Amino acid sequence: MAAASCIHGFAPGTCLICATLGAAPAVPAAAAGGASATTTRRRPKAELAANAPVPAADPARAVERAPRFHLGLAGTVVAVAVVLLLAWWLIGLVWGLLHVVELVAVGVGCLVVGYKTGVVVGRRQHR
Repeated sequence: MAAASCIHGFAPGTCLICATLGAAPAVPAAAAGGASATTTRRRPKAELAANAPVPAADPARAVERAPRFHLGLAGTVVAVAVVLLLAWWLIGLVWGLLHVVELVAVGVGCLVVGYKTGVVVGRRQHR
């Protein structure tokens, strides 16, 4: 490992880790005025742009990402309206089924009352 290398062991200006993090190579203790050998400083943006790493992959072969799904205000309003309509439909369906159950229960009750009335009033009971 050379004396003038970054903390990762690469030559200054070629380390992609340092370029990504914006860290400069380690400064020797004598040059830093007594600072640690592993002390790093933030590099100015102009220096980062000048030392920008070359992309490892061929940009012509790069795969385009699909755009992320964003509804926006109009889409959110439409989504809320659809959810409310579905909830309204579901409540109506449940309410309708409860009415069917109610009608069946009333019909069974009328059947029982009519049968008992016919048997008792019509004196069809066994003596």
